[in-house]
Amino acid sequence: MGRGRHRVPFWIALAALCAGAPPPAPAGTCDVPAASHPTVGAALRDASCTTIQLGAGSFPENVTVERDLVLQGAGAGTSFLEGYLLVTGATAEVTFAALTIDGTAPGVAGCWRELLSVSGGAEVAPGPDVVVLQTSTGGAACRLFADGFESGGVLAWSGHVP
Repeated sequence: MGRGRHRVPFWIALAALCAGAPPPAPAGTCDVPAASHPTVGAALRDASCTTIQLGAGSFPENVTVERDLVLQGAGAGTSFLEGYLLVTGATAEVTFAALTIDGTAPGVAGCWRELLSVSGGAEVAPGPDVVVLQTSTGGAACRLFADGFESGGVLAWSGHVP
């Protein structure tokens, strides 16, 4: 063997493979929910996350994406981003795949004409298996109290005072 070279015995490599440990996620992929990224917003604030991999379930958040990103769900009938989604920025390229963006879910608050909005020159590429469910206000009353007073939740409210 040459200097500086280290070989892992075959039986150790085979044992590690058979142990059932999941393969490591590709660099830049952040799972949501996870301890380090419990929400989509937390993963968006982490600049190292170039792909956000949503697990099964509902993610009740209004989200703004201002950079290149892939938002990958576990399937349109499995991963639900419940709220408004804005993609903005002159050079932002965002790809969505395998998820439902749902503005009709209980607890979603907001006032928008479009549930998925793209501005500032940003580009959106719809991947496979993407569904967008929207109930536009069309100038009617906004859903400001969809979660808050009625349900006792705090989805639509911020703990920060401007």
